Amino acid sequence: AVPARVDEALGLLEEMNEHGVRPDVITLSSAITACANATPAARVDDAMQLLKRTYDLGLQPNVIMLSSLITVCARVTPARVDEAFELLAVMDEAGLAPDVRTFNALIT
Repeated sequence: AVPARVDEALGLLEEMNEHGVRPDVITLSSAITACANATPAARVDDAMQLLKRTYDLGLQPNVIMLSSLITVCARVTPARVDEAFELLAVMDEAGLAPDVRTFNALIT
């Protein structure tokens, strides 16, 4: 998503909800990626709310979603490193193997 359109992406999720359209993991992952690309700072709280919503919908996050969340945590100033590593533990508990994107988010 274009950084300047994060509010629009989150607004579309709300519109979906108003019309009874249930987002899937891919849709929620895309919104989390938009939060990671927000300027001037990543929107961690919005991204974490999307993770909560994922669980509330009975969905299981995948590697892409959790890696995007780790990216969000790494891009804020100051970085929320503890939360990033907690998400890594969530991946492990879910039996998901971190990928290159996951590790890139942690080291950048």
